[in-house]
Amino acid sequence: MSKGKQEGYRSDVLGMEAVSLSKLVGSTVLESKIFSSGKAGYYGTGTVTLKCGEASYKFQIGLNLTAIENGKQSLSDEEKAAILSSAAFTADMFLKGKTAEPRVFNSGSVGFNLSEKVTLEVNGVAKQFQLGLNITAHGSKSEDGKWQDTRPVERAKKGERVSA
Repeated sequence: MSKGKQEGYRSDVLGMEAVSLSKLVGSTVLESKIFSSGKAGYYGTGTVTLKCGEASYKFQIGLNLTAIENGKQSLSDEEKAAILSSAAFTADMFLKGKTAEPRVFNSGSVGFNLSEKVTLEVNGVAKQFQLGLNITAHGSKSEDGKWQDTRPVERAKKGERVSA
């Protein structure tokens, strides 16, 4: 097994119930940054191990908060500076009570995803941000035959549509 790759079954991940994000990625540290789009926000990464069925798998966390700009106006230089000068914080402050469902990403990888708007206080001013959270199973995009399902998916047995 090469670094970052693991063997597994899509059905182990896709058969999961929704996961508590606060417990899973709440300790992820987010630091301010300017994204390649020129927008200001926060970004954090990490890894986590999660038990899925009988096995445990490693997942990569990618979490970003992008400042929502009012209408077509960009954030002012002062607003961007306020975001960039703010202290790092953990994701727990806005993930409490939130869950994410398992899914297959467009890339073919499997994991969990959440996308929604959140409000955070930056230097005493409430600002809206777009939250993007992907939790992807290491190696699950494998093209070498790994991560193919050979076992039934419990959710599919219940009549839910699960693609692999």
